[in-house]
Amino acid sequence: MLAMIAPGPTCRSKRRAPQRRSRLSGKDVGRTTRLSMGTPRPSGESIIKALIERYSRLRTYRDRGAVYQELGTDGPAVEMTFETAYTSPNLFRFAFDSPHPFPPLKHLITRCVVGCDGTQSYFWIEYPGELADLRIEDDLATVVAGATGISGGSAHTIARLLLGGVGGLALSGLRDWAVAGSTFVDDIPCYQVVGVHPSGGRWDLVVERDSLLLRSLSRGLGGGRRKRQVRHDIHLNSEIHPDTFVVPRDEGLN
Repeated sequence: MLAMIAPGPTCRSKRRAPQRRSRLSGKDVGRTTRLSMGTPRPSGESIIKALIERYSRLRTYRDRGAVYQELGTDGPAVEMTFETAYTSPNLFRFAFDSPHPFPPLKHLITRCVVGCDGTQSYFWIEYPGELADLRIEDDLATVVAGATGISGGSAHTIARLLLGGVGGLALSGLRDWAVAGSTFVDDIPCYQVVGVHPSGGRWDLVVERDSLLLRSLSRGLGGGRRKRQVRHDIHLNSEIHPDTFVVPRDEGLN
């Protein structure tokens, strides 16, 4: 049965300044090259700082993407798809579909939406064969935290970049950032940047060279397994209808 909790305070997020519109699309696959000796080479830390500043100033943002999580060293990775919508200062929606990790049951999909409609923050989830459950929370940080683990970390990655009120580990919290090389995604030149998590472990990012958009984030899971977030169909500073952010109901996702 649909569960409701009384609405909490208005969603909170700091205001962003508008910037120009940009549109990108395509999958995060490309050819890898090494940086030319004659090419100016920014530091990994400077790229990450510029990326964080870039996202903090966006007026609107949309993307689609997927998380690929390896359950073993052999066999296919589990694919979880997601989409993001954001309008400054406090309209946010992150939706994802997560299939059952056992391949014969991958048709069983768990669907989840977290966000803020400008007044209240919400966490909506529908497990296979069950009625959806809706929770209204005090702030957006709470619902993002609730979705972080089950979304393979993808909910937190983008919310932490776009929203000032979301806590947890930021990219600036990693150390020893370095440029490892360059690659092309959809014929767009990108930096390959690597950093070290505070508790150890390497994170690999692919960042568009000119727009400073994050296209992928990969990290180890132990035992030779990896988890990779990929983002594409990115739209910046274009109008997003307010109905995009309304609280979902138990009829399911459109």
